[in-house]
Amino acid sequence: PESQRVPDELASVPSLILGGKSSQALNLLTDYITKHPTDPRAYSLRGGLYTQVQKRTEALADLTKVVELSPGDADALHSRGLFYLMQGPQESARADFEQALKHNPAHIEAANHLGLMQLSSGEFLPAIDSFKIAIVGAPQNAHYPNHRGLASCRAGNHELARADFDAAVRL
Repeated sequence: PESQRVPDELASVPSLILGGKSSQALNLLTDYITKHPTDPRAYSLRGGLYTQVQKRTEALADLTKVVELSPGDADALHSRGLFYLMQGPQESARADFEQALKHNPAHIEAANHLGLMQLSSGEFLPAIDSFKIAIVGAPQNAHYPNHRGLASCRAGNHELARADFDAAVRL
């Protein structure tokens, strides 16, 4: 969507990063943010870059700024949730995924990641529900029925587990 399109001034950022010129990309992003402090797109890009170069505090600040500038944006919440999922604290990841799903109940990736967290913490029935959202949203993705199959198996529903594993194999 237009609200997420990379501004023309930042079009070179991905190629700079891929070319190993992270400091140039960072300078470009910081200059853009100075001129456009309410544009969440540059904060999002810079947060991703900070994550890559292991600047956790800076990355989290930028990802949080995106959430603040984009209230109700499920993608922004999901992105910050992924950061928390990888970097901790896990409780913050769960809260962001749940909030993303409140804003967009069909957010496939937030549902999948929340389901994985639920599965790993032994919440098998909620995980099944979360994976169902992902399956409905992306029926061609083999990971989602596979995940739900595992949750169903652990919940004792071997019939659903078998059907999901078969579906995953077919996909």
